[in-house]
Amino acid sequence: MMVVIVLLGILTAMIVPEFRGTYEAALLRTSARQLVAAANLAYSQAVTTRRPHRLCIDAAAGRWWLEARGAAGDAVEGPGFVELRGVPGSAGRLPPAISAAVRAPGEHAAEDRRPRRSLAAPPEASVKDAIDFRPDGTAQEREVVLEDREGFRVALRIQPATARVRVVKSGRGEMP
Repeated sequence: MMVVIVLLGILTAMIVPEFRGTYEAALLRTSARQLVAAANLAYSQAVTTRRPHRLCIDAAAGRWWLEARGAAGDAVEGPGFVELRGVPGSAGRLPPAISAAVRAPGEHAAEDRRPRRSLAAPPEASVKDAIDFRPDGTAQEREVVLEDREGFRVALRIQPATARVRVVKSGRGEMP
């Protein structure tokens, strides 16, 4: 009986750490799927409404949302953008274990510039990155790099000619 208990204890000690990695990997995949869906929604809204839209990501606050160029009669007119409200899938939060960065493809983010959520940073210190989606079906060429605490990364690349999103790299360590 004592041998069985010892064996169960050893097996439990070996298996439990694997669950943490699996959970964080699931958070990373889920966050990537949400951002792909948001980018597709921004593209669809831009083409449908014939107004530029953009996907905004505030890495410091851990949130993302869609904005549309203001039209006559909106609260913000002309070149200003207003946050989409009441459109399902137009805003969301990143889990605290996931960080995000928006960059031009091929641009290397320095280790000290890696986005990390800071609870001490005041809201005005948050800097948002935005990816533009145009009414003609094109978009700004950008990559969104998501990373978990273990160093696993997923990069989502926005194709400029089609505004479609594809996963270009996933794994641990430096992104190309």
